[in-house]
Amino acid sequence: MTDNKCDRSLKKSILFSLLFSVVFSGLLCFYGDRVKWSETNEGLLENFSFTEVFLAPGFFVLLAAGFLVFLLLYLYGEKITDFLYRYRYLICLAVFALCLLFEVNGSSIGMWNREGFLGGEDTGLLAGASRAARSDEWFVSTPMALSQYHNPEGAFGYFSTVLRGTATDMFLEYGQPVKDIAVLFRPFHWGYLLFSAGRGLAFFWCGRFLALFMVSFEMGMLVTEKKKDLSVAYGLLMVLSPTVQWWFAVNGLVEMLVFSQLSILCFQHFLKTEKTLARAIDGAVILICAGGFILTLYPAWMIPVALVLLGLIIWQFLENLRYCRMNRWQVLILLAETGVFVAIMVHVFVNSRATVDALMNTVYPGSRFETGGGEGRNLFNYLSELWYPMMGQGTMVNTSESAQFIDFFPLCYVIPAVVLIRDKVKDKLLIILLVFSAFLEIYMIFGIPDILAAVSLMSYSTAHRTLQVVGFCNLLLLFRGMALLKKRIHPVAAAVLAVVTVVAGMLQNYRVYGGYYQGRVAIAVIAVLVFIPCFWLCMSGTEKYFRKLLLALVLVISLISGGLANPVRLSVKNITENPNVLEIETVVKEDPKAVWAIEGLGVPMINAGIIAGAPTMNSTNIYPELERWRKLDGGEHEEVYNRYAHILVNLQVEGEPSFELFSEDYFQFNCTLDHLRTMGVRYVLTAKDLAGYTQDPGNITLTRSWGPYRVYQIQ
Repeated sequence: MTDNKCDRSLKKSILFSLLFSVVFSGLLCFYGDRVKWSETNEGLLENFSFTEVFLAPGFFVLLAAGFLVFLLLYLYGEKITDFLYRYRYLICLAVFALCLLFEVNGSSIGMWNREGFLGGEDTGLLAGASRAARSDEWFVSTPMALSQYHNPEGAFGYFSTVLRGTATDMFLEYGQPVKDIAVLFRPFHWGYLLFSAGRGLAFFWCGRFLALFMVSFEMGMLVTEKKKDLSVAYGLLMVLSPTVQWWFAVNGLVEMLVFSQLSILCFQHFLKTEKTLARAIDGAVILICAGGFILTLYPAWMIPVALVLLGLIIWQFLENLRYCRMNRWQVLILLAETGVFVAIMVHVFVNSRATVDALMNTVYPGSRFETGGGEGRNLFNYLSELWYPMMGQGTMVNTSESAQFIDFFPLCYVIPAVVLIRDKVKDKLLIILLVFSAFLEIYMIFGIPDILAAVSLMSYSTAHRTLQVVGFCNLLLLFRGMALLKKRIHPVAAAVLAVVTVVAGMLQNYRVYGGYYQGRVAIAVIAVLVFIPCFWLCMSGTEKYFRKLLLALVLVISLISGGLANPVRLSVKNITENPNVLEIETVVKEDPKAVWAIEGLGVPMINAGIIAGAPTMNSTNIYPELERWRKLDGGEHEEVYNRYAHILVNLQVEGEPSFELFSEDYFQFNCTLDHLRTMGVRYVLTAKDLAGYTQDPGNITLTRSWGPYRVYQIQ
């Protein structure tokens, strides 16, 4: 290389590194400055001041560090990436160990420390802010997991009396850690069984994050035929996708993506290897993945993900079945492993048969029959995902429900079409994925006939959940297409297509959610300017230099759109050692099996008791205890209480019990102390003086009081 070329290369590398270090360090400084987060709609930009962020001392430290990192990556990228690739599993294990040591998690349990809830100081927040919108996680799922440490029947029992104040299946619905052979299919729960609550939650969060990235990277290597830069970009767009991050801890989406991709990797290895031990390990992992996938028990996502998985299985059969020759021992080992798998699954469904019956016969969620349709207007919403963590949740946009994979639609169809038609590459995977993606797109945009919905099982999904999952299939299509492009799409044609598509897509978003973007036009323009070069680079992916630029932009987009969705925090002591929780624990230790009711405190306080191990009859009922309610009304109001529900108890001096349905998963139970006694309640946590709620003061005793709260014992 000549001196002039070296000088130009060095100048380009310095400018490139400076640009991305400014963006990256500004982002980190911005993210770490928690003062900028709005307390109203959780948007980062509500009280944002450029001078306070970009003139902060921390910014210049991060700027220098970011500049050095990007410069080193640019100049010595090959050596660094080769090192990272060679030792990727050791590095992953080291990062995981550090996360466990410091109890790192992304939970929004800091919400409990707000005034009117548990209060107290949020001692563990490292960066970002807790998200009220993720109530399924911080209000329901995480307290349930913590309650398993306090199960009166023994920690981590399959059934617990803490939730609902009666024997409740903790494994099947809203699956929680249990000491049972079936936990083999839920490896991310093993940390709860081995460690304290803080490290158990860290194992759950960080283990799933690292597993999804590593598995997605390896899947990317398979799909892109070992193009590392594209594989890293695919891994980032998977693990930091808005869909994954806004739904990270609930409904099993992360598990579905990990298990589906890992099973394909093992299946490919199983078909190509001849070693008995390797095939035994592959078979065992595939069956664990199958069990874990089935036990996510969220059909709305399971079915479309399973269809994509089916397409990948067909691809591997067509590509590698001719290599597969099995001897007698391998067949026997596979049969034995399958027998163990079937036995454990039978064990689960025998144990949980009553739970399944109860769930299937609820008013909500009950069973559904969907035929799709109506989601075409949201195909380009991923263009707006870039700023949802910063702009917050408005009346027209629910950040969680709007979350999508950033799949660069419609490039995920354009590039494969170019490969198949212009380049005449008859690739089996592209053809198969195009068929399955087209089917899913038709379902979510137009809908399908009843018979087809029933046969394909899509009747158990919904158009909106399918929209959230179809991006997974589209990312596979996109990266497979980029990897197989023989020559880049003409730069001018690529530029025109990029500009027209991105601008039209953002205008469509503005048409649908115009009110949400009022006063935020500049932000929408920035999103357009970010995505246009991304689109252009995707169509120029035959050149390694452009793939590097694409990876850098994907990193920034992923960090903003998904990386900012959840906080970064250490430990769970902000709630497990909260003074209010400790006060409840004091009463629970004296009478651990007594049933509680939490009266008049609303959501989320109805689940405060289970954090302390108090068996609470009106904690979130993941399925109804019908016999308890029927004692009071003979089933007259079953349409109200036969559902998954958050239950508010409201005491009255006298009168018949009544039920008020506020939403499909929230109702109020109006009752007297006598009604609570009939239902087996012994303790009532409230902020009221209950002396005026009984004709006989001897019926209740004030057991403990602190701050605004009181615990009464019903005699």
